[in-house]
Amino acid sequence: MLGESCMGKSTSRLRFSRQLAGAAAAAMDDPAAPIDFIRESERLYRAIGGSAPTIVWMDDTEGQCIYLNRTWCDFTGISETEGLGEGWSKAVHPDDRFTFRSGFLAAVANRQPYRSEYRMRRHDGEWRWVIDTSTPIFGVDGAFQGHLGSVIDITERKRMEAALSENEEKLRLAVEATELGLWDYDIGSGALIWNQRLKELYGLAPETEVTYELYKQGIHPDDRDRTIGAYQAALDPLGDGRFGFEHRTVSPRDGSIRWVQAAGRVIFGAGARPVRVIGTVRDITERKNSEAALRASEARYRQVVEVSLQGIWAHRDGLIIFANAQAARMFGAASADDLIGRPVLDLAHPDERARAAERIRHLVERRESVPLTEMRFLGPEGRTILLEVQAVPFEDEGKPAILAVGRDITERKSTEERQAFLMAELDHRVRNTLASIQSMALLTARTASTKEEYAEKLQGRIAAMARVHGLLTREHWDGANLADIVRNGLQPFGDAILIDGEPDCPLRARDALNLALVMHELATNAAKYGALSVPGGKVDVRWSVMGASDDPRVHLVWRERGGPPVSEPARQGFGTRLVQGALSKVELKFEPQGLCCAIKLKLRPRGGARKWEGPAAMQAGHSQAQAKEPLRGKRILLVEDDPLTALQLQSVLEHAGAEITTVASTLHEALDVTDEGLSAAVLDVNLDGEMSHAVAERLIARKVPIVFATGYDAAAMLPEHLRAVPTLQKPVDADALVRKLMELTDRNGG
Repeated sequence: MLGESCMGKSTSRLRFSRQLAGAAAAAMDDPAAPIDFIRESERLYRAIGGSAPTIVWMDDTEGQCIYLNRTWCDFTGISETEGLGEGWSKAVHPDDRFTFRSGFLAAVANRQPYRSEYRMRRHDGEWRWVIDTSTPIFGVDGAFQGHLGSVIDITERKRMEAALSENEEKLRLAVEATELGLWDYDIGSGALIWNQRLKELYGLAPETEVTYELYKQGIHPDDRDRTIGAYQAALDPLGDGRFGFEHRTVSPRDGSIRWVQAAGRVIFGAGARPVRVIGTVRDITERKNSEAALRASEARYRQVVEVSLQGIWAHRDGLIIFANAQAARMFGAASADDLIGRPVLDLAHPDERARAAERIRHLVERRESVPLTEMRFLGPEGRTILLEVQAVPFEDEGKPAILAVGRDITERKSTEERQAFLMAELDHRVRNTLASIQSMALLTARTASTKEEYAEKLQGRIAAMARVHGLLTREHWDGANLADIVRNGLQPFGDAILIDGEPDCPLRARDALNLALVMHELATNAAKYGALSVPGGKVDVRWSVMGASDDPRVHLVWRERGGPPVSEPARQGFGTRLVQGALSKVELKFEPQGLCCAIKLKLRPRGGARKWEGPAAMQAGHSQAQAKEPLRGKRILLVEDDPLTALQLQSVLEHAGAEITTVASTLHEALDVTDEGLSAAVLDVNLDGEMSHAVAERLIARKVPIVFATGYDAAAMLPEHLRAVPTLQKPVDADALVRKLMELTDRNGG
């Protein structure tokens, strides 16, 4: 709107009005064009423009504003005179003036309608959005006369549009953030609209025009019927129109497969006729892959759990809710299902249930793991088993639960105990072997008249022990065969000794050792004084098995013939005492035609439990204590299963003045002894595989002092209540034994 003077503006407006009147008169075919009509037109024009609720304006052929109505003045607070010409632009926002003017002037120049939106300042200073619309006016002669326009306040509409645009932007961002594919299908027209994300999910190019057939082709063949069926079911007017399904898509470009999840609803029109379908699609490939991986992991986990050699079980509220196959085997159940629902404490050994309940309480209340522990449980047929158990808390269905893993260490513990026992046995055997040799040396010295005789006898006896040790070692100390012992010991005498007996007569290790010593003594005696001392003399060694099959015994007879006449000796030497004391049932007959020795032995049970039955001996020696007989008047019970040890121990105590009331070699014999008037007792711990604890307890109850003599570690072999009993390690120092018995008997008043 180009500026000009107010007078010019009025003249232009009057000229324009007259032109309008002239046009009107011509239209009425009135050649006079009366002045009254012009005035009336002017009046009507002003009346209409002034009463209009919108801003009305006019301009001339040069785009100059020649009229503004009252509404404009009221809205802007600017008078009509001030608004004409340059004043009109003052009401337009500075940022919008250039766009407004350029568009307006272009419309004037081209004599075209004009439409523009811009901000206009209201009388209170607020900038309001308006829409300005104008129409070109032409005279009867077709000449352009100017524009007639109107301005409407659209601020509220703009605000609504801005809010709508903001909401749409938020929705767009939300859709993009969720990476949702959107689609809209007009059933009537067949128009199908997909957003860009949905095309990506189906492997389509951005410019692809999507059709329903193309959509169906994008569904994996194995999922197509199911997916289309679910979609068709949603079109049923009797339903709620909602649908949802998962299927795979196949990209037409590279054949790649993706999993998608579709959801939407059908919009029904008049007559419950489906007219439109709107839906969303999202990519769930990662979720499906994760689920597949999880299923595979769970399958592997279950396989590991099921084939595990460790028992695994879980319990909640005190009841078992899961168990693997190994747990079922450990606890003697037919299957893992048989353990489900059982009270978990029922699995524990009754003596362990209080401790198990405390561990469970700790796990549930503190939600902390408990240390790895060893605990007894009840296995198959109620047998006690030992498990190494680790437990951790977890949550199951919103409740505290416990997962336990147990490893059966019963066999391992048993093996460890056997190993410890074997080590103790090894130590015991070494000590007893040394003690036996030492006892043999001391006892041999008492009966030998010269050093040469002493050396010869001792070497022979040690050699006899060494030979049978070899036999026992080959049999892992499980015993030895009687025939091997006899032939091994008598081999040097050749045909002078006739041997006959059953070939399979297994002896216990202890009896084998003692029989070897007896055979050596008998042969040595026969070579010096008996049948083997003269040419032509013979010795018959025969044996046979007697007794029931469950308690077989062998009867061996040594009979000499063809030697010098025999008579019973006036003095009993160590050899004779050894023969009679080494074995429990030996009978010597000094017949004129030759010595006869009858021996009865128990055979080792075949397949029975192995017991160590090695030799035991007690160190002995001459001492001042013995010479002074410090134990005179003391009645001593001696319990020792090894003959050499018993002989030597008896000799030591008798030299100290003690009276040996009984020498018991078995637990049964020791328990049968009456303890009336006993001053003390010396007990071997291991009596042919049986512990002498019961004998010790009986003597302690009757206030008889006792001393243990053993080749074992006392702390390992004795029960706790007997560890206070004085114990001497084999080979025992003779003076220490005598002093200990003196101390005990003096304290006891005996």
